[in-house]
Amino acid sequence: MKFFTPVILLLLLSATSIAQPKSRLLRLLDRSADTVYISDYSHKLVVRAFGLRKFNKYTLGQYNFTERVTYRANDDYSLGGGINYKWVGINIAYKLPLVNNDDDRFGKTRLFDLQSYLYLRKFAVDFYGLVYKGYYLSTSDLLDLQPEEDAFYIRNDIRTNNYGINFHYIFNDQKFSYRAAFLQNERQKKSAGSFITGGTLHYRSVKGDSAIIPREIDNNDFFNGYPFDKGTTIALGINCGYAYTHVFKKYFFVTAALSAGLGINYTTLNVIAQDDKRDRVNSQWNGIWRAAAGYNGEKYFIGAQYVNYLSRNHAPFKETWQQLQAGNIRLTFAQRFTLKKKVRKKLDKVEDFFVPDVGL
Repeated sequence: MKFFTPVILLLLLSATSIAQPKSRLLRLLDRSADTVYISDYSHKLVVRAFGLRKFNKYTLGQYNFTERVTYRANDDYSLGGGINYKWVGINIAYKLPLVNNDDDRFGKTRLFDLQSYLYLRKFAVDFYGLVYKGYYLSTSDLLDLQPEEDAFYIRNDIRTNNYGINFHYIFNDQKFSYRAAFLQNERQKKSAGSFITGGTLHYRSVKGDSAIIPREIDNNDFFNGYPFDKGTTIALGINCGYAYTHVFKKYFFVTAALSAGLGINYTTLNVIAQDDKRDRVNSQWNGIWRAAAGYNGEKYFIGAQYVNYLSRNHAPFKETWQQLQAGNIRLTFAQRFTLKKKVRKKLDKVEDFFVPDVGL
């Protein structure tokens, strides 16, 4: 027994040390809110159906030119569904087969688009993993030969990659809720807002079979006349802003949030004619817009959400810049269900699986 006592104590201490970090993580994920301002439905199962449209743009510009070269992906409409329980959730969407039939006009875009948004009580985190191939030129002001009516200059060869993360700290998390507007597992009962601050880190690349800037442009001085066919950018920035939800007639709401800031980037562009790679460290700016509006009742949610991330960085050539824009528009219908005790226990086991027993 003398031998087993220290062993038992050691095991108990080890179990306690493991449980404490885990409990700290759970407290971070499920911080309580001011019940005067927020109703918490995270203990209920949220089931949603939604219509979705994602968008992706790549723009080139020069500060002494009013015209721009803006490539846009052939945006598709999708229909999907998802669930949320506590802080764990998943959404799955499928491309609508009968609606997306504009390939002849806009070209065909092949894509892998992962836009994931994590809304905790104190933090909001956006994850991006975007691979797009196939764009059309949505602005033709620079072209020497204008396309026919209802036709666009198509570049099936252009490919862009964007991998990154946006992070926001929410100061007034006890009274303001992102979850109410974007996850539907809470309800904003009274109008409230919060200052937000955070940062962004992104890696981006672009590549084409020929010069990214069309050879058909009528001004050879655009982008200093440098034809490039590929490039990469690593961008790091900080931002700050404000988010606010206005509640009226008890169950109706409008949410708006804007965060913007500055940073630095390292960009390389490959000049075809000179077989030369230009690189430069320079400044950049970024902005993140979020908006939502609709009805958020005791049991049902009907509303629209909008998220738009934009980043503009200086290019290695004089007075030139690149801009990447990505986001989505969503129409959502959701219903909350009260679960039986047995079902809650099973879902709690799923939560235990996702919450790691590691120190913070």
